Amino acid sequence: MKKLKYILKNHTKILVAISMLAVIFMTFIFKHYLQGLEVPVEINNPYFSSQETYNPKTTYVRGSLAARSIDDLFMKSSLAVFGEVVGVSDSFQIEHYTGSLDISTDYYIAVSDVFRGETEADLITVRLSGGTIGEFTLVYDPNPALDIGSEYLLFLCQPGSGGAFNTEGDYYYVLGNIQGVFSYDGEQKYISQFGEEITAEYLLHHGNAATVDKDYFRNEFIKNASSNLESGFFSQEYHDELMEQMDIYATIKPPDAVVTSFNKNLQNNNNNNLKFTVTVTVYDGTTFDVNHVERINGQQKGSRTFEYDLYTVYVAWNDNNTVTVCEVR
Repeated sequence: MKKLKYILKNHTKILVAISMLAVIFMTFIFKHYLQGLEVPVEINNPYFSSQETYNPKTTYVRGSLAARSIDDLFMKSSLAVFGEVVGVSDSFQIEHYTGSLDISTDYYIAVSDVFRGETEADLITVRLSGGTIGEFTLVYDPNPALDIGSEYLLFLCQPGSGGAFNTEGDYYYVLGNIQGVFSYDGEQKYISQFGEEITAEYLLHHGNAATVDKDYFRNEFIKNASSNLESGFFSQEYHDELMEQMDIYATIKPPDAVVTSFNKNLQNNNNNNLKFTVTVTVYDGTTFDVNHVERINGQQKGSRTFEYDLYTVYVAWNDNNTVTVCEVR
């Protein structure tokens, strides 16, 4: 009997462990599937140096990607363009609805030719994971190299839903990361940063050969989740949770900011004006001032909230018109 209890106890532990691993695995798949990633295949990116100095404020995400054939790029991309990188944004934080954070950077591409899909925009936004905010850097190894002033053939897709770190807005991911970026070699061929090549003739004849499905990855995820539900691998509750997450978008988080100076005494000499200046410093080094003047009757405690661009500044004072709280919220 003791032996049976021991076996049942350990069997339960194994089932719990398997369930936890399944949840972790599906969370990973959900995040990367919407960005065009499927089964992990080890890839070493030659565009990143292997000689790195350890820095506790730098995080390196090593690359495991879904292998993308040329046919995959044509079949599953919603847009293929040739264009020049004309600008890059400051890196920014994206906040998942659960509160977890990621760093991304937007690249701006001036489109000269469209080989697959449609866009009326002369300038499109391509988003890559990684970047630097203040002293913290995230290096995502599978990223392609996009240099300002250089021209590339890009196979792109849009998330088509929320979930993971997808935000609302008109932007694209590179399908297959380094596998989806090609440079023209001047001899009627395009060479990817992964070493694959496409001839100019093949590109012209196969660009729109396959029907463009802008919701390809959303539809595939729904289909796979339904299959797992039917097989019993997913519970109905977990399946429904995944479906709900697909329509919850992450948000771009403004850079952290702090109050760096303010005048503590709010009252001027005539005892009738409430006047103060607050200087706020954003994490990227920029500053802005909040200036406020209003008429008051005598001494009275109070508070004010000021909206400035992406920030809210809160100021409170006591009966002596001395600031007691001054902060960015």
